[in-house]
Amino acid sequence: MKISVKEITESVLCRLNEVSATYETGESIYGEPWMDLRDMIGRLIPELAREVILRADFGEIGECNSLGGTPTVLARGEEKRMLLALPSDYLRLVYIRMSDWLDTVTDVETRSRAELSYRRFLERRAGYESIGEPALRHTFFKGAKALEILGSAEGSTVAEGGYLPEPVIDPAGSLTFPPSLREALIESLTEKIKEIRG
Repeated sequence: MKISVKEITESVLCRLNEVSATYETGESIYGEPWMDLRDMIGRLIPELAREVILRADFGEIGECNSLGGTPTVLARGEEKRMLLALPSDYLRLVYIRMSDWLDTVTDVETRSRAELSYRRFLERRAGYESIGEPALRHTFFKGAKALEILGSAEGSTVAEGGYLPEPVIDPAGSLTFPPSLREALIESLTEKIKEIRG
C-alpha cells in the first residue's frame, strides 16, 4: 500500500502546466528557497494525504491493512466495556466484523459518553451482553488508541477487519497510502498549490 512521491510530484507539476526540468536544477522559482515548488509539494503531501484518507467514502478505498485481535473486557461494577487496542499507525477504520456479527460495520459512532453509558446500562439490565445494533466508538486504552465495541458478546473476536494507517513518507521516497485514492491526492495537491500561488 505505497505510492511514489516522485510520481505524485510529477503529476501535480503536469496538472499545473509546469515544466518539470526547471525544478531539477534546484532553481528557486519565487526568489526564496522555501518557495521551491517541488519542495512545497513534498511538504504538503503528508497533510493532504491524511485529509484525503479521512474524507474518502468507503467504496473508494481499495486496499487497507488488516485489523484483528481479541477485545479486552473491562468491568467496573456491573458495567462492562469491550475495548480493542488499535495499531500505533492507525488513522481510520475501513471495516470490522466481530465473530458474533452477521454484517460488517464501516462507521465509527460519535455518540456522547452519556448515550454510551445508557446503552451499556440497558445491556446489563437485559441480562446479556449483546443488545441492539453493533456500534463502535474511538477511545483510549492504556494510553493508546482503541475501539470500544458495542453489540458484541464477551469472548467474541475480530473475524475480519481493515484500517488505513497514517500516511508516512519512507526514506526510499514512497508514501504509505491507498493507491485507489491516488487521483484524489493529486487533485487535492493541485488545488492547494493553486490556492497558495494565488
